[in-house]
Amino acid sequence: MSDEALGAEDDNESFDDWKGQMAGFAGISGSCETLDQVKLFEIIKPEWRSKLTDLFHKLQQLWWDSLSTKQKLSYALRVTNTGRSSSVPPLVAPFDFGIDPTWWSEHGTSTEYKSIVSDWMKYPMPKAFKPLGSIESITRPGDLKVAESDQTVPIPL
Repeated sequence: MSDEALGAEDDNESFDDWKGQMAGFAGISGSCETLDQVKLFEIIKPEWRSKLTDLFHKLQQLWWDSLSTKQKLSYALRVTNTGRSSSVPPLVAPFDFGIDPTWWSEHGTSTEYKSIVSDWMKYPMPKAFKPLGSIESITRPGDLKVAESDQTVPIPL
């Protein structure tokens, strides 16, 4: 869904300092011993991705909310509000609708990522997927529909 970090952005910050900072963003306070038992992932916003990122995060949150407290203990807590982002594109080209137009206009023809984005903007939206509403209108998995058949898109929970 996004880039995930398990540690500091650079060598100037220790892992414990990073983990303490992530715990603060997640609203967790406590001793070092408490934090040792908490698993955290920092979610780094991919600047190249369109608002599809918002949909992915919304689906992640729906899945997370469906878990019991006991089930949640076996997963890492995803910290999304750090403000950290990356403009580095992935090696595999996404569908065109997944590319942010502003990022593309700034980076798509630059030499910086030329070898990575050479096959980008060549994958149009699949026929079965058409915009049916805003991301904000999705409140449960059944709100996602396939355009042609009006069937619910199966979402594994």
